[in-house]
Amino acid sequence: MQAEQGFGDAIQFCRYTQWAQDAGARVLLEVPGALMGLPAQLPGVDQLIERGTSLPSFDYHCPLMSLPLAFGTTVATIPCPRAYLRADEAKVRHWRDKIGGGGRLKVGVIWNGGFRPNQPELWSTNERRNIPLDVFAGAFRSSHADFFSLQKGDPAESAIRGRELEYWPQGKFFNFAGELNDFSDTAAPIENLDIVVSVDTATAHVAAALGKPTWILNRFDSCWRWLRDRDDSPWYPSVRLYRQQSDCRWAPVLQQLAEDLSVLKPAG
Repeated sequence: MQAEQGFGDAIQFCRYTQWAQDAGARVLLEVPGALMGLPAQLPGVDQLIERGTSLPSFDYHCPLMSLPLAFGTTVATIPCPRAYLRADEAKVRHWRDKIGGGGRLKVGVIWNGGFRPNQPELWSTNERRNIPLDVFAGAFRSSHADFFSLQKGDPAESAIRGRELEYWPQGKFFNFAGELNDFSDTAAPIENLDIVVSVDTATAHVAAALGKPTWILNRFDSCWRWLRDRDDSPWYPSVRLYRQQSDCRWAPVLQQLAEDLSVLKPAG
């Protein structure tokens, strides 16, 4: 089996490895280097292979995103365990010490899905998906939660670096993104947070695959995977969707999400 397209696609569909193994296959999973640490303990994987390295012999191959068709998946039969990925325990302990306890809600945030300079066909979609930083941060000005940036990728990552207090003047924003080098690094702080609030990007899939409560801000012309006219997801039990209306404005969506966030209590 081989990952294809985006990182989020690989994270979403690697759940089918268990089904393939249960059907009698010895499962070899090829993924990009940035994902190598994340599915290391994924159920159903006999061997994990980094893309670009030599492949062992095999009898059959299937791209991950073709597995739902191969298994005849319907909405009713989507394999949807609450959590099918696990973060590295040593890294989780490191971030537990770094983030600490405290009595306030701990919220991971991602407002931008990144920029792919070599794929101009995706630029307009990314622009509709991404939320301007001032609009995103402004929605949480009165929140009593602590916010932790999980934002990776330029120009968004650089836009906040060194300007945290400009966008979060209340001083409840913590930016450790420079320490996150791959998705295994990202999974570990997520395990120490109460909830993740994100646009539709790979980190949202990581949080949801870990079983973390994940609220996804969804553009009006949504991706097919989130279906229509529902605020939950058959792919991820822990996901809640906040959708733009036909006016494509983010402000009312963020306002509703911020109101819902205000009534949450920290875990423990």
